[in-house]
Amino acid sequence: MVFRTNTYLSFLSLSTAAAILIASSMLHAQAEDAGAGEFPILKRTAETTPVRVGARRYSAVQARVHVGAVLRLKKTGQKRGCPRGWLEREGGGYVCAANLKKTEETERRPTARDLPGILDGLEAWEVTRGGSRFYKRVKDIDRRHLYRFLVKGTYLMIRESLTRYGTDYHRNRTGWWATSANTVKLDPPITSLGIEIGEDETPPAGVIIEDEVGVWESPDASGQPTSTLERWSAVAGIAGKPLSVEDGWVEIPGKGYVKDDKIARVRKFSLPRNVLKKEKWIAVDLEEQMLHAYMGERLIRVVPCSTGIRNNTGPGRYRIKWKRRLQTMNLRRGHLRVEDVQYVMYYDRRRSIAIHAAYWNNDFGKRRSHGCVNLPRDDARWIYDWSTPNSLPEDSENFHCPADRGTRVIVLN
Repeated sequence: MVFRTNTYLSFLSLSTAAAILIASSMLHAQAEDAGAGEFPILKRTAETTPVRVGARRYSAVQARVHVGAVLRLKKTGQKRGCPRGWLEREGGGYVCAANLKKTEETERRPTARDLPGILDGLEAWEVTRGGSRFYKRVKDIDRRHLYRFLVKGTYLMIRESLTRYGTDYHRNRTGWWATSANTVKLDPPITSLGIEIGEDETPPAGVIIEDEVGVWESPDASGQPTSTLERWSAVAGIAGKPLSVEDGWVEIPGKGYVKDDKIARVRKFSLPRNVLKKEKWIAVDLEEQMLHAYMGERLIRVVPCSTGIRNNTGPGRYRIKWKRRLQTMNLRRGHLRVEDVQYVMYYDRRRSIAIHAAYWNNDFGKRRSHGCVNLPRDDARWIYDWSTPNSLPEDSENFHCPADRGTRVIVLN
């Protein structure tokens, strides 16, 4: 129904016109609600909220959403284990109304800590020999109430540096304080090295992993190289034929020879047993320090990675069990701390081994980690979004379940 307000106003009383205007605004509001689709309710999470597979208390948890996210929902009429009722979430899963509260916002969104740019504007610092004193609050500094003593190898994400009572401090993203003595600022991180491979494209044969790598006419370094290759440049080979290694040298067709430790070769892997022809799976090549993303038999992305420096990234067949968008990792009872690790995908939970972003690492293609598989930030995010368990933008964590078992990760020597 359409009201021609200007025509009616010339004949009707002001009260009648007001009624028409109110009715018109109600119709407009209804149209906006209809535009919201099947999920017209917007609620904000009041606490960390489990998202369950079914609308009942003991159904499996498929995700967790941290406090402050806005979800788009609809009522289900079900109350089993949730007296205030279960709401179905747009994108899948059910949440209990007891974990939600009203919001004036008009769009769904993740909580601030799960935004991709949460680390933008921060600086990465490493704690060196001698360590750093770590405090939660300013008054803890004044009281000399030490929270932790951070040891060499700790990585901090710093918002600002300042001086208090003659001592220099770093203040991290969450507002905690670390003495700046025995710390060093890291170089800006590499954000992406991934190479996407189209359906009709030939994968690269390798990626150069050192600066200004020399190319020789023959496998002999006694003379001068005939040319050089830039770090992170992709090397083409012969379609269907991997690069071979002989006596520590790799021949690059049409170019010459480079030393084996200067190049990460892209080796083709066969479809593993029990993997479907169109199934997503990940291969981690320990020998070449390369991560491969496959769709069945087709390689769709490769990226140089870094695994355990002490060969402690064990070969085997796994699945991604648990995904976390942001996590601070603690070792040695918190004395070795790695802050704000993004896009964490645990595939070996028994040993706490995961694929994740590593802002402190610019040596991809070489062993560097404590055991996890390190990737540049944007490549880790791509794997995170592409792999299963499926993750919505507002999900802080995701878990495998019978209906979403997690992408296979096959670690190969």
